[in-house]
Amino acid sequence: MPKITIFPDGGKVAKAAGVNHKPPKREAATGWSKAAARRNADFLMSVDPLACQDGEAISVSLTFGREDDVTPGLFRSVREALFQHLRRQGILRLHWLAEFQRDGTPHFHMMVYYPFGVPAEERCRSLLNKWLTLAAFTGAKRQAQHIVPVTYLKGWKMYLAKHGARGVNHYQRQMPEGWDRPGRMWGYLGSWPTRRLELEVDDRTFFRYRRFVRSWRVARARQALRLAPDDRTARRTLLAARRSLVEGEPGSSARTTFRGLSQWIPEAVQVEFLQAVAMEPEAMVRRWSDRAETPTCNTGV
Repeated sequence: MPKITIFPDGGKVAKAAGVNHKPPKREAATGWSKAAARRNADFLMSVDPLACQDGEAISVSLTFGREDDVTPGLFRSVREALFQHLRRQGILRLHWLAEFQRDGTPHFHMMVYYPFGVPAEERCRSLLNKWLTLAAFTGAKRQAQHIVPVTYLKGWKMYLAKHGARGVNHYQRQMPEGWDRPGRMWGYLGSWPTRRLELEVDDRTFFRYRRFVRSWRVARARQALRLAPDDRTARRTLLAARRSLVEGEPGSSARTTFRGLSQWIPEAVQVEFLQAVAMEPEAMVRRWSDRAETPTCNTGV
């Protein structure tokens, strides 16, 4: 049963063999995993930026010092003390994730929403001073911290998702010695306005929609390369876009047939793609929640 999920700032396309109505109980978090990274990216894509204009966002990167080892217990204690401080300041919402530097030193990336009324610079200064007090036992340095107002929400969400999406073998995903049970690697506080549209489609519509997204990705990569023809990153991005989903029709390899995608793509663009594929006479598109109650039929969007 192919599935298309449209978020305000991204989308997913996947095929599932079935639905597990009784998933196993989640065990204690043991660090970053592919599932944790996927849930983090899905959450960030689902945040509605238009509904987050009730406050001012601050981007935060906080690093411990290296004078004392930070155990998982100390890590959680400092984190919760910081969150308690932010609650007392009346924050509206907060998203955070944790990772590690090459030498095993943990640090945070956060996005904090404050109510309007206090200058952003004052908020940044207050948060920095609180962190330096909490992490003083490790020798945390002022110059190692980065706290500034968010000027481009989608860009910051993509930045946080990039950190969370790194492979489990990336050095910033590796748990230092003694961190067998580190707890959760990301989370959020407060009320985050999110939304998503989940649709079931037939196989043909699934493949057509994937090709639309791939073509859009290639076109964007070509445009970026034209603007910076000597940029190696732009060249690698175009190469990766061309190689993605180069094949995939019923009867091809199982890996290709079931390969999904997750892409930061504007909601309006996704809706245009969906309308185009749904115009096919034999296309089947219906809400994911209706798949069990409604027999398969031809419909549109």
